[in-house]
Amino acid sequence: MVISRGGACRHDDRGSTPVGGSQGPTGAGASIASGLRNPRGIDWHNRALFVAEAGKGGSGPCVEGEFGEVCFGRTGAITRIRGGNQERIARGLPSIASPDGTAAIGPHDVAVDDEKLYVTVGLEGDLQKRSQLGPDARALGRLLRIRPHESRDWVADLAGFEDDANPDEGEVDSNPYGVLRRADSTIATDAGGNSLLRVQNRKVTSLAVFRDRLVPFNGEQV
Repeated sequence: MVISRGGACRHDDRGSTPVGGSQGPTGAGASIASGLRNPRGIDWHNRALFVAEAGKGGSGPCVEGEFGEVCFGRTGAITRIRGGNQERIARGLPSIASPDGTAAIGPHDVAVDDEKLYVTVGLEGDLQKRSQLGPDARALGRLLRIRPHESRDWVADLAGFEDDANPDEGEVDSNPYGVLRRADSTIATDAGGNSLLRVQNRKVTSLAVFRDRLVPFNGEQV
């Protein structure tokens, strides 16, 4: 994966191998990062770009996912790009992916606040799926707070909230995705639960629910 100046991203079929320079929407660009493992959300803080990498899964345990088998591994990460230097400042984060490393679920987004990283980790399923992936997978479906090179802790169990509250009253399915810091709270989206959530003092509340709607390209509900 390569991130280029000019707003363009390119990747090969595995989502992890550099492919060289790329062409941005405004013309030729220069690569600023390579070798990223299925990059997802980004944040800009203190003259640095932070990238959430969903990883490429691992050797297991494995479970049956929506589109086939997925396997767990600690290949998720957060990369910082600053002053021409690229560094993984948080490694070993949980990830699940197809055996070939594609279709990864893991660290989906990052928000930086006072040198701490707030990271949403996906799940795409329920608590039963998480338990089937073993004890090392307990951070899936959660909001993490990470102090680079120091410590990390679980701020909130977003998948647990979906299991308990199920704000959209549909199928219990959690896949935390976007994240944003605002004052003393964290705002996160759950793409599986179709909900917008606030985490404050480790308590999760629902701010909004996104109902199913018809999309124009195939007429199916999403």
